[in-house]
Amino acid sequence: MRLPTTCWKAGLQGRGDARFFCSLPAHSDAGARADIWGDTANWEKGHWLNGRLGRAPLGLLVTALADEADFSSVEASGLDGVVTGYAVDRPMSVREMIDPLADVYQFDIIESGDVLRFQPRIAAPVMTLDASDLAERSEGAFTLSLKQETDLPAAFRLGFFDEQEAFAAAVAEARDPGARPHREAGADIAAVIPASEAEARARSILADAWVMRDGLAFSLPPSAAALEPGDAIILSDLGAERLYRVTEIEDGFAREVSLVRVAPAVYDSPVSTASYAASGDIIVYAAPLWELMDLPLFRSGDDAARPWLAAFSDPWPGGAALYRSAGEGAPTLVGLASSRAVMGRLKTALPSAGAGRRIWRELDVTLHFGTLVSKPEEDVFAGANAFAVKADNGSWEI
Repeated sequence: MRLPTTCWKAGLQGRGDARFFCSLPAHSDAGARADIWGDTANWEKGHWLNGRLGRAPLGLLVTALADEADFSSVEASGLDGVVTGYAVDRPMSVREMIDPLADVYQFDIIESGDVLRFQPRIAAPVMTLDASDLAERSEGAFTLSLKQETDLPAAFRLGFFDEQEAFAAAVAEARDPGARPHREAGADIAAVIPASEAEARARSILADAWVMRDGLAFSLPPSAAALEPGDAIILSDLGAERLYRVTEIEDGFAREVSLVRVAPAVYDSPVSTASYAASGDIIVYAAPLWELMDLPLFRSGDDAARPWLAAFSDPWPGGAALYRSAGEGAPTLVGLASSRAVMGRLKTALPSAGAGRRIWRELDVTLHFGTLVSKPEEDVFAGANAFAVKADNGSWEI
């Protein structure tokens, strides 16, 4: 595919779209971009290619992970879906890498001879059986089981990284308000997924758990060797509309087969239209403005050997630390400003006056942050509203 790099026109017929990545609705205010482009709604599934070409088809991702373990024969062509990003955040086996994908995207991992097969649970049935095809058992041709509702979840939470929120950690929840049990289940996956798709996945996983409460077991003769775990079958005695998926086969004189019910509609949970939140401002922290002050004692309990620290910056990073270094040794923490100080500059000169006197003055001050608030007279005489002033010679006064 040819991608022009200098064309900014929206209607590129049969070619790619070269509008820059930061202008796409997934990474900016969608409303603002709709004022610029008339086709922002097309970004999710349309012709906006920038920012989406890096997504990996699920089958290719699983194949690449299997290659890490030197599996030479891998079959993953049946997997559907795409993954925006997937993180391997710690040392782990390939199985541990793939298992979260299998749980969330609902496919089975099957060893079939020399081939490692990744099969979606929505696969079509491979055969139709009836009671005459089954091996004889003392307890009947087949056995049906049903899990108790108390063992099933009423809600499922899926943790993921939200594509529309700058890859922030997020949780999608699916809940069945009519379910009588109050048990909740959840899973986390280190994958980047659109929030709308994560919600659909959570609904599908919750519904699948309730469908799979129906169990089936029967025995097959050794001649039925073609049936493998992961295959879907129809047992005509139970009705042609009921599908069952093989979960386990134990080979012996007969093949003991365990199955759970499967409903293809469960895996086709609708995905809502993606919503794009306005991107926040990028915060850049600058070095703070700070002063280390040797002030006169003006409060009881002050230590004459300890100077005062005041710091300010906008935006405020949450604190400012003061370190002392002697020679080439490691710096030592000696002070911490946990909040920004009210700092500013005098716009008019401060006239000289004698100490210990009450003199009414008017001053013009420009503050970097904060406000000045009047205090009662008794609080002022007790030290409230005192401020430090730096003279031209660098000395400080209260």
